[in-house]
Amino acid sequence: MTDIRYSEVCARLKILSVTAAGMIPTKLPLEPTSSDMREIIKDLEVLARDVDALIAAYGSYVNANSPGYVDQRLFEKQLIGALEGNAIFAIEEAADSIQEKM
Repeated sequence: MTDIRYSEVCARLKILSVTAAGMIPTKLPLEPTSSDMREIIKDLEVLARDVDALIAAYGSYVNANSPGYVDQRLFEKQLIGALEGNAIFAIEEAADSIQEKM
């Protein structure tokens, strides 16, 4: 019998694959506007949503099959948390810089 949590990991991986395969990344023009730059953030957030759901599913799977407790908080919002503190912050700064020049 297959562990339901393993099935969830497989399902989340398939969802991520479909999302990534169907995505058309934002293409920036030669002179992007602030709004153009912020569209990149949306791309990253779409991917992060599905990656984070996959990581959370892995956390649940590991916890259910581990002899000890595995803190699920360590598997929550991992990618979006990293992006918000780094890449998204940098993109927002770039967008703000473009806005200031206008």
